[in-house]
Amino acid sequence: MLAAVDTFDSTACNVGKKLVGTLTLGIIGNTPVNANARISEAIARFHERDESVRLSVLVRSPGELEEMLLAGRIQMAIGYFWHRVPSLNYAEIFTEEQFAYCSRAHPLYASAGRIDAAQAAEHVWAWRSYPLPEAAALTPCDIGAVADNMEAIAMLVLSGKHLGYLLEHFAATYVKDVLSRR
Repeated sequence: MLAAVDTFDSTACNVGKKLVGTLTLGIIGNTPVNANARISEAIARFHERDESVRLSVLVRSPGELEEMLLAGRIQMAIGYFWHRVPSLNYAEIFTEEQFAYCSRAHPLYASAGRIDAAQAAEHVWAWRSYPLPEAAALTPCDIGAVADNMEAIAMLVLSGKHLGYLLEHFAATYVKDVLSRR
């Protein structure tokens, strides 16, 4: 975050040796709770400085965040970025795991946990509009839907007609009642 502040410093007005202006931060949706806590701590430390900065926070997909960074519409982004754009600097600040899920209404529900990748690939999937490392070993035969956010994938999985990758912490609220992890 402090590296982005340095960039922001060069574009903000310097009045009385204070940063002034707006620092725009883009984040992905459904960031893990522990990562949100660390981001919140960094924001608190930033505000302890003697600055006059208004913070603006946007929630977007990874692709949109990179486009906004490149266009100069945001100064910093926090999220999952599979591809690396050479003109941007990347730093790992958290990791998250995604697993394949199906709903109780899906034919694989009764066998969940005992299905291999080849069996799962034969079913219809709700796929991300951006690459996931967890999905690298799986090539679905039928991608029936594409979405760029967790809520949309969950909705498709909950329909009982799609398998899909969800963040473990996000899916936890559904697992007890309607989802099963592959």
